[in-house]
Amino acid sequence: MTAIKYLIAYFCCYVLNVAELKLFVGYIGYSHLIVQAVVIPVNALLLFLTQKHLIFKTQDTYYVKQSEMNDVDYHAVQTEQDGESRITNRITD
Repeated sequence: MTAIKYLIAYFCCYVLNVAELKLFVGYIGYSHLIVQAVVIPVNALLLFLTQKHLIFKTQDTYYVKQSEMNDVDYHAVQTEQDGESRITNRITD
């Protein structure tokens, strides 16, 4: 399913790119070089956000202070930064 969403996202971005070129170059008359220079970073950001939030979602991660970890036994503590530990959402009773 991820591959299908990935291909759909890139296809939509391609269609958006062609539509933007058609609009700004064909109808408004801007230079295609300037239009592509602006459109490429915007489309890249759009694709990044789409992939991050819709296509390749990650498992929920919580940030807990070290002092709060004494009450409950947490599994899979990965890193500790600035007094907070990054943990997955697996909690044992």
